[in-house]
Amino acid sequence: MSGFRNLLAVVAPMLVAACSSVPEEQVQLYTQAFTEAEAAGNLVYDQISPIVARQPATNTPADALIVAPAGGPGTGSNQVGSLTENQAEKANPCAGDLGPQPFEACFDPDTITGGAVPGEPAEVKARRRAMATIALYNDLLVRLNSGATGEELGTEVHSLSSNLGGLLQFVNAAAGPIAGLAGDTLARLAELQERMRADRELRRALVEGEPVIQELIAALINETPTLYEIKLGAAQEELIPLRTQINETRLEIRTLVRGHAAPGDGRFVELSGRLEQAFGKVGIESMPLPPMAGEQASQPFNAAVDQQLTRKVEVVEQLTGQYMAKAATLHSFHAALSAYVAMLVDTSTALGDLAETAARPRMITIDAGQLARQVTDIRNNAGEIQRLLQNA
Repeated sequence: MSGFRNLLAVVAPMLVAACSSVPEEQVQLYTQAFTEAEAAGNLVYDQISPIVARQPATNTPADALIVAPAGGPGTGSNQVGSLTENQAEKANPCAGDLGPQPFEACFDPDTITGGAVPGEPAEVKARRRAMATIALYNDLLVRLNSGATGEELGTEVHSLSSNLGGLLQFVNAAAGPIAGLAGDTLARLAELQERMRADRELRRALVEGEPVIQELIAALINETPTLYEIKLGAAQEELIPLRTQINETRLEIRTLVRGHAAPGDGRFVELSGRLEQAFGKVGIESMPLPPMAGEQASQPFNAAVDQQLTRKVEVVEQLTGQYMAKAATLHSFHAALSAYVAMLVDTSTALGDLAETAARPRMITIDAGQLARQVTDIRNNAGEIQRLLQNA
């Protein structure tokens, strides 16, 4: 609770008329939430960057990643939205699509919505620039609402303009999914960049630029299924051979057991239990050994056969362990995407509230407690992403 009170103490002084000012250190504490959101987004992109780098280029429809928002500038009506009770309870259509597998078949952002490296693909660089643009834009709005003037924000304005330029450059160079940022949205981002260079009325430029930044946030949310598909495809390159090896070993065990009489000491019962546990983890049908014993021949079950059979059971256990470890990494990425979408939703909501306040500087139009909760949620989701992906 003390953390929440501290955040509230930081936010409350900002909700005054535009002539007021807030100490720089308090502004920095508040905008740290957006910095952490950008860093968390980069952790997600770190997961797909090496995969995209080694994949051939793919074509995506030009409007695949864009949601056209409704409403006018500075009203908050372009927000991506916030979680509702119905959305929170919505069944995940991606769960169980591949049968009893220990990971999700796809990622559906609708169930949540109610740092570059050398040689990195343009698609991933564009995503990183998009996150940086959103963070810088929100930071500018916070500083503006705290009483800073356009002249005092020269460095931040230059950084936003530079990031917009980089975003446009990488989107144009991309051959992958981020190419969906095209058409009208791309033109309006270019227009916003030009206004950041030339417009003297910074407040108006930022307020009127809010809709296109909201579209940018929506585009990042809408492409999360593509991010999961990229990660899932890479994981399946390792999971499918493991599953094949498990099934091959299963057949070898079956053949071995059917050719030998069952031992009288319950050995098959013990091994059957171990196999059932291992197969159950990866959704493969269990295989009781006693009923199969001697179906094709009745050779004696001696120590050599016992050793051979035990070794094959151990191989199954090792393979299913490897399978589960890789599936757990995939599951963590899926959970991180959920936190990522929730973080972007909170960022969108905060952005709409900040833009509305900036549009009417002499009126207090923002609720201090609500904004503090938004900031707390953003930081919590950013921390959750870091926790989930730290060992991925």
